[in-house]
Amino acid sequence: RVPVVVGAAVLFGFLLLIVAISKGTKAAANRQASAIAEACAPFGLTYAAFAKIEEKDAAFAPFAHLSHLRTGGKGLAWMARNPAGEPPLVLLQHRYVVSTGQTTVQVTHTLAAMPCPTSWPSLALTPEHFGHRIAGMLGKGDLRLENDEFNKRWFVDADDEDFAAVLLSPEMQAWLVGVPKWATFHVGH
Repeated sequence: RVPVVVGAAVLFGFLLLIVAISKGTKAAANRQASAIAEACAPFGLTYAAFAKIEEKDAAFAPFAHLSHLRTGGKGLAWMARNPAGEPPLVLLQHRYVVSTGQTTVQVTHTLAAMPCPTSWPSLALTPEHFGHRIAGMLGKGDLRLENDEFNKRWFVDADDEDFAAVLLSPEMQAWLVGVPKWATFHVGH
């Protein structure tokens, strides 16, 4: 039998541990927010985290057409933009959780966005994978360009192949070959 004083001391110790962990987590989040804000400042961008869902929804509205950001404004973690609007660059981080019942994974997307003319057709560059190769054999291939490394690296889904060929110049293809494997690009509306 455990004396009441020992039980109370153990319980109090656990409570202190939980408080210390939550303060440590909050301190780490504050350090990350400060680091992001500091990195954005030289580019004239202002960092903002959002507390209310209404703020998140309003800030996320221009990106609502990006269906791969599954939870919409709810998943918006932070945003950095130029309050003066020049350059009209917006950086944002969006998060959501995927659960299979046995495992849970947080998916994080960090985006850089600039407005483009509304007349631009949609163009998506996603990393080439086995599913794309199977789709190609079934007749749903992608646009093939002159750079073989680029073609092996990227799946090009374009509404207008002429537009894609102009935008994805040989110089742009060469640059995109060196982009990290996890990156994707979406252009147009």
